[in-house]
Amino acid sequence: MNRRQRRYRAFLKKALLLGLPVLSAVVWLSGSLLPIDHVEEATSLLPATPETVWRVLLDLDAMPEWRQDLTGLERLPDVDGAVRWREIQARGRRVDLERVEAISPERLVIRPVGGTWRRIYRLSRGGHGGTTLAITEERRVENPFLRVYVGVFGADRGGLESLTRDLGRRIAGRRELLAGGASR
Repeated sequence: MNRRQRRYRAFLKKALLLGLPVLSAVVWLSGSLLPIDHVEEATSLLPATPETVWRVLLDLDAMPEWRQDLTGLERLPDVDGAVRWREIQARGRRVDLERVEAISPERLVIRPVGGTWRRIYRLSRGGHGGTTLAITEERRVENPFLRVYVGVFGADRGGLESLTRDLGRRIAGRRELLAGGASR
């Protein structure tokens, strides 16, 4: 190995040893400048009344039938009047959720048990007898590295859009079944 190759290798070693900490510092500093609170929103116009959409959203037992991201759902004991359940997601992940607020048929708020985010469903009458559904997910991201990730890729934008799409399919395909009452 000649002198030029040795110098080049030494330069690469220094660049790698210094580059990683410098890159980490830049990412951390960028994340520190981003806001801690992050909001994602998805809106959809559904061909049903707010009351019908409300019944679908409250029917926990039927959720695995129409939500593609769920393989199962287990009811948990209610705590202090809050309805609780465990969602078993398609990848095997289990999430315990609770209903924090329910103002029929306008606003529904859920959050994970002990979690740092919440999902707000807002229903309003849309044109031609339909419903405008806005789903907002609010989360607090303390870690500056995660703030950069959430800022670049979004927290769960795809999940919110998938949820509105699945709900639209459920309503469009099963209107006749939704005329009855929902559980809870």
